[in-house]
Amino acid sequence: MTDVMEHIRILAQEIGPRASTSCEERYAAEYAAGVLRKLGLEVAVEPFRAPASWTWQNFISFGLILVAVPVYLLSPLAAFLLAVAGLAANILENDTMHIVTALMPQQQSQNVVARLEPPGEVRRRVVLAAHLDSSRSDFAHHPSRVAGFRTTYLLNTLMGGLVVVCCGLGLLVPRLGYAIPWRLEWWLTLPPALVLSVVQVLLIHRALTGKVVAGANDNGSGVAAVLAAMERLAAEPPQGTEVWAVLTGCEEVVTNGMVAFLRRHGQELRDAFFLIPDNCGAGRPLVATLEGMLIRHRPPRELRTLATEVAAARPELNLLLGPYRAGYTDGTAALARGYRALSVLAVDERGVLPNWHWPTDVLENVEPGTVRAVEAFLLEMVRRLDPSGS
Repeated sequence: MTDVMEHIRILAQEIGPRASTSCEERYAAEYAAGVLRKLGLEVAVEPFRAPASWTWQNFISFGLILVAVPVYLLSPLAAFLLAVAGLAANILENDTMHIVTALMPQQQSQNVVARLEPPGEVRRRVVLAAHLDSSRSDFAHHPSRVAGFRTTYLLNTLMGGLVVVCCGLGLLVPRLGYAIPWRLEWWLTLPPALVLSVVQVLLIHRALTGKVVAGANDNGSGVAAVLAAMERLAAEPPQGTEVWAVLTGCEEVVTNGMVAFLRRHGQELRDAFFLIPDNCGAGRPLVATLEGMLIRHRPPRELRTLATEVAAARPELNLLLGPYRAGYTDGTAALARGYRALSVLAVDERGVLPNWHWPTDVLENVEPGTVRAVEAFLLEMVRRLDPSGS
C-alpha cells in the first residue's frame, strides 16, 4: 500500500504549487484519478468552470461599500443599497454562497469522483472529500498574524456594517438640504471606509505579489488521507456502504469544486455522510463540531456523537473535538446547503492551522503521524457508519 507521505511528496514536490484552475491542479487531479483507477474503481474527472482566485470577489464586495461613501452625498438611498449589497455579498461569499464569484471570469477546473461499491445492498453512502488546489500567500496569513485571521475578518465585516448603519441613518433623519457634507452620519462613515481602503490595498498586494504555496499540508495531507483510506477500503469494503472519493478543484476559490459536485450529484447524496479532511498534516487532529466564519453551521448530532465515540475508543489518535471558524472548508459548503458533513483538520498549540497559506507549507513540515491518525479516523468513521456493522 502507498504511504500517505508518498502521496504528499508527489503532490507538493513533483507537481508542486497547485493554483486553482492551473495546469498543476489538473496534474494533481490526473494523479489522484490514476491512484483510484489502480484500485479497480470507476473514476470520472468532471470539469467545471470557476474563477482562478478569491481576491477579486472580496475586492468588489468591499468596493461596493466604499463607493457608497461618496455616493451618500448625492443619494442616501443609493448609498444604503450599495453598502447593503456589498456587505451581504461579502458575508454570503465567505459562507460559500457564490454571489460575486458567479460573475467573475471563469476558467476550467475539475473534480475527481470515484465510487467503491459494497458487496451487499447499498444501504448508506459516505463521501470522503478533499481539495487538490493550494492557495497564494498573503499579508494576513503571515505566521505572526494568522492567529488573528478570523478576528480581522470580523473587524472588516463590522466596518462594513457601520457604513450600512450610517447610510441608513440618512434615510431616517430629516433632510436639511442638498448634499450637506458635514452631516454627522456621513462623517461617521469615514473611519470604517479608511479601514476597508487598507483591506483593498492588501488585496491588490496579494494579487500582485502572493506566491502559490506547495500545499503539502493544505491540502496534500487531506488528499493523501482520502487516497490511503480508499486503498484500505478497496481491500476490505464495508458490507452495506457505498464509499465515494471526491477530490475537488478550486476549494481555495470559495469551494467552487464542492459546489459544482453537489450541483451535479447532490440529489443522489442528499442522505449521505460527508467526511472532509483538510489541513490535517501537522499538529493535533481537530474534528470540527462547528464551522462558519460568521454564519454558524453545526454537523449533525449523529456525526458528532460518532466522532466522540471514536476519540474515546482510539486515544492513540489524539483527537480534539471543537469549533473551527477561521476559514471555510468543503465541509462548510456542504453544511451550508443542508448536507450532513464533518470536517477534520489539525491545529498547533495556538489552535491555528500550521503553515497556513504560507511558503513554509512544504513536505518537510508535514508530520506523518498526524496524517496517519486522520486516515485512521476516516476509516473508523466509515466502519462505524456502515449499517451492516462490518
